[in-house]
Amino acid sequence: MHGDLVNRPWQRVGTPFYQRVATAPAPPAPLAPAINAPRREPELDDRELPPVADQSKFDDQPNTLLRLFRSRHVKDLRWIALIAIALIGIVIWQLIHPSTDKTLDSFLSVAGPAFAAVGAVCAWCYRTGNARLGVVDLFGCEISTLCRVVAVSNTISRLVDKFGKAPAAAPVDANPPGADHFTSQENYFPVFENNTQDLQVLHARVVMSITAFYTYMKAVRDTMRQLADTPLPCRNHAVRNVLFMMFLSLESAREAIEDLFEYEPDRTVRIIEILIGELQAYDFLRKNLLDDPVRHDLIMMRESDYRVLVPELKTRVEDLSHASPRAWQWKRAERLLPKLEARFEAAMSVA
Repeated sequence: MHGDLVNRPWQRVGTPFYQRVATAPAPPAPLAPAINAPRREPELDDRELPPVADQSKFDDQPNTLLRLFRSRHVKDLRWIALIAIALIGIVIWQLIHPSTDKTLDSFLSVAGPAFAAVGAVCAWCYRTGNARLGVVDLFGCEISTLCRVVAVSNTISRLVDKFGKAPAAAPVDANPPGADHFTSQENYFPVFENNTQDLQVLHARVVMSITAFYTYMKAVRDTMRQLADTPLPCRNHAVRNVLFMMFLSLESAREAIEDLFEYEPDRTVRIIEILIGELQAYDFLRKNLLDDPVRHDLIMMRESDYRVLVPELKTRVEDLSHASPRAWQWKRAERLLPKLEARFEAAMSVA
């Protein structure tokens, strides 16, 4: 108001109201913020939820609706929905085209059922896609969990140690067959046993990787039973068989995880966890299968794949762990990377 009265000369200066306003001090200017004021970094609990645009990236683990638009496991369902929407678009365009003489009643009589049909198709695609993604997540969780159990129980290292110590063990009579019989009564594959029919909706490569993993894991249990019943002089051959089946199961698990998981960093973390044990089994087999040329050649064929895969994983972790907006989620991959590099160097070294 002070500035307004100054710019209005027709106001009489002698009025008491003008005198009070004209002589009033101007309001103080707001204080500028301190430039060097300390800034508290947000803690983990203080982070705001990412906006919808950020959730559409696979490294942020998007929700089901956004995954339906991007997942390769439901690509066929997207095509079905797009074809249905395109057909209803053609029908609507024909009805509103100027060359066609259509009344409002005739338009509604055609457009109403068409929109209902498209809605039904989209609803069916959503339900089917949601169920399919649930199957993908179930199998991915079970496979990765079983591989973590193998890593936590240190199965590969214990088998490798058993191979080296078997010849120097006690006499044969001290360890008769069946003394340390291996018994497995638990069902460790509930998802696979109860959802086998759901595998039919997935891609052929995914189905082959998943089926191969569970087949090799069952073979591992069978060879473990044989190992428990094998006398000490023949124990090395049985240990090699167990490690060979374990290697094939971990390799199939890694390929299945690559197909099932589509978002980061979970995909990279699980691949690294599996690859650490896989490389240890590979290192043992390439050094102890020299008397078996067929299996030794099959093992050595993987060397070129490892020389490409491990550097790619290292580059991915080093780049995305610093550039990604979710860099803190890559900490586990960074901690596992030195162990992976050590196993890789040991496996690629000359025997």
